[in-house]
This record gives sequence, C-alpha cells and structure tokens, in this order.
Amino acid sequence: MCKNESWHTSVGDEFSDELSKWGRFKLVGDPKEADLVFHLTGSIADVTTLEVVDARTERKLWSTKPGKPRKLVNELRKHIKEQEKP
Repeated sequence: MCKNESWHTSVGDEFSDELSKWGRFKLVGDPKEADLVFHLTGSIADVTTLEVVDARTERKLWSTKPGKPRKLVNELRKHIKEQEKP
C-alpha cells in the first residue's frame, strides 16, 4: 500500500508506477491486505522521503533521504539487494 502525504498526488502516482515497473511488490488499496506501507512525505518537489513500515506493527523498517520518486525506488532496490547478499 502506498500512503502519499507528500506535496502532490503526482508524487504518489509516479512512485507507484516506478514500484510497479520493478515488479517486486504488489500494491493494494486496503491497509488490511497490506504487508508493507510505503509512506511518502514531503512539502515540496525533490524533498519527498520514503518510509517503509510494517503494516501490522506500524514499525518503521527503512527510510530514505529526500529525493524524486524514481530515486526513492532505486534506493529501495539497492537496499533490498544488499540485504539479500549471502
């Protein structure tokens, strides 16, 4: 699930598009169906941050530095790739 509290709806749309292109996660609209919440915040362009939150416990699992949606998804991909290394 993507929770967009950024400066504009287009940020959430772009983030969702980039995440869908990756194909790693399936976005759902109902929080009860979600395992993770991708929480976007920010007040102006290029100052959007991403927090990945466990939907059940509401515990923050990971966050990014501010950036554009594509950069946020790339940072998430990089982080997951690092975590999967043996």
